[in-house]
Amino acid sequence: MSIYNIALSGASTNRTSLNVTAQNIANANTLGHSRQQALQSSVVNSNEVGAGVEVSSIRRVADQFIISQLRSSNTEVGSSNYSAESLSQLEQIVGSDGFNLSAGMDQFFGSISEASIAPESSEYRQQVLSDAQALAQRFNGLNQTLTNQNAQLANDRENNVSMVNGLLDNLAQSSKAIMKVYNVGGNTATLEDERDNMLNELSQLMKVNVSKEENGELQLSMNNGQPLLINDKAAQLSTTPLPSDPYQADIKVTFNGTDFKFSGDLGGELGAIETAQKKDLAAVQSTVNDMAETFAEKVNESLAGGTDLKGEDGKPLFSYDSAGSLKMNPLSTDQLAFSADGKPGNGEILAELLAISKTDYAIAGAGNVNLSEAFSLSVGKVAIASRQAQTNLDSSTALLDQVQASRDNLSGVNSDEEAANLMIYTNAYEANMKVISTANQMFNSILNAF
Repeated sequence: MSIYNIALSGASTNRTSLNVTAQNIANANTLGHSRQQALQSSVVNSNEVGAGVEVSSIRRVADQFIISQLRSSNTEVGSSNYSAESLSQLEQIVGSDGFNLSAGMDQFFGSISEASIAPESSEYRQQVLSDAQALAQRFNGLNQTLTNQNAQLANDRENNVSMVNGLLDNLAQSSKAIMKVYNVGGNTATLEDERDNMLNELSQLMKVNVSKEENGELQLSMNNGQPLLINDKAAQLSTTPLPSDPYQADIKVTFNGTDFKFSGDLGGELGAIETAQKKDLAAVQSTVNDMAETFAEKVNESLAGGTDLKGEDGKPLFSYDSAGSLKMNPLSTDQLAFSADGKPGNGEILAELLAISKTDYAIAGAGNVNLSEAFSLSVGKVAIASRQAQTNLDSSTALLDQVQASRDNLSGVNSDEEAANLMIYTNAYEANMKVISTANQMFNSILNAF
């Protein structure tokens, strides 16, 4: 092979290497960009000295193990971050002074105690009614706020499901493009970076098992093995509200015309939403509703055994329904049945009412405790869970930072290294062009000899 062609191959190869270096430098700050290397190899011709050089491949510098760790870390951060935020909101709700059921009960039973001084006093009776109304409002306000948070969790779930479906569609198109480029011998590095970025986003929303092949084929499955994607065919997620709670839902996966009902831990943000609804929020709602029902029942039972100022049988002060609503019935001051013997000055029923505050009851999520302690225990559990969620977030974020640093150290662009490569390839390119110039001079010398 002629010196001219050998030098031309060298110039072409180093120009390609310069293009790869320029691509790296241009994307030094691009999220998820993996640096590339132009691998050069000598072209051997057994009949001659050699046939020059060529770019045998453009290598994407990436470690699949680190990439897999990065996805797992994103799943943990997605889950712990959402849990920390939702528990922090729940902690603020139950810790609000306006929703402090213990304080409301103390106030109500305090007015009961004061009424014992003069059971027939309209002023004391009015205070009992006022504090009863205030306590009912605390229960209902807290219950409504918890319901609103449940609705927000449901809205976040629907948004995340929509994002998952969008990412699965994009991943299917990306895999199709990678396989097409691979089959014609093209460079898939940039496409693979984009696909890995999408996989990281998807992993933050839910846990996915990933299987990749060198030719660009990609298979994704859920934590329980149900398929999410096979190359260019993607599944779609949908939700069906539960009859028992319209804000909670079953998740269905539709793949290739077949429906699967998902069961197990979703992981990521979707898993955290499910935990927040079915565990954290449900526990508080269960305790609050059990408190309201027990409180209304015991107060009404005591009043039913007494007579009011008109000598009539006692009427219930509260009503409670299965939706968690506690209402104060429209009683007048003289309809409060505080007397056990029909005499206006008798206040034995007030003593029974006061005993309610000191009696232990079986309250969901709290055990056998008095009503005031039940709420305090619930608040304490939320606070502990919130602190633990923040600790989990801190540790998972630290781990993600470590894995990201490992990935960047291996795959990230090093400006000093690329600057050195720029000089090396430039000098090599210029040297090969010098050889071509020399070859031309030799050719011209030969021509001038005739």
